[in-house]
Amino acid sequence: MFTVTYFDDSHLFYEQAHHLWEAAETRNNLIMGLALHLQSDLHAYGDATPLMALVRDETGEIRASALMTPPFALVVQSEPLNKPALEVLADALISSGWRLPGVNCVDEVSDCFADMWQEKTGQLARRIVNLRAYELRQVLPIDYPTAK
Repeated sequence: MFTVTYFDDSHLFYEQAHHLWEAAETRNNLIMGLALHLQSDLHAYGDATPLMALVRDETGEIRASALMTPPFALVVQSEPLNKPALEVLADALISSGWRLPGVNCVDEVSDCFADMWQEKTGQLARRIVNLRAYELRQVLPIDYPTAK
């Protein structure tokens, strides 16, 4: 059993989810960066109210998160991939009347969610852009030549 919680308060949304995003920051940098920016200006990306949602399981653990700043694509996070949580999210968005221009995130999550969305709504889903994120894990010291 999953529950979807929508947020009007960007601070509360960030406060409840940032620990998940930070645990895999490279994979979640988009949703985390957007959520951070919305704390200073809720309408930084347009006049429409952003969608901010968390999906929790019966123990209260967050299994998926979503953020959309219309007219831009929905950013979805679910790590590890939790298909039932994403399905509950999709159903909740549909029943709330949300229309999605696209979905963005790590490929296995976005592909899974897009397939579910297409099946439930009939809206065509197709991959348009493949993006990559790089992570610096180590800085190697450089030996500089001595001055003469």
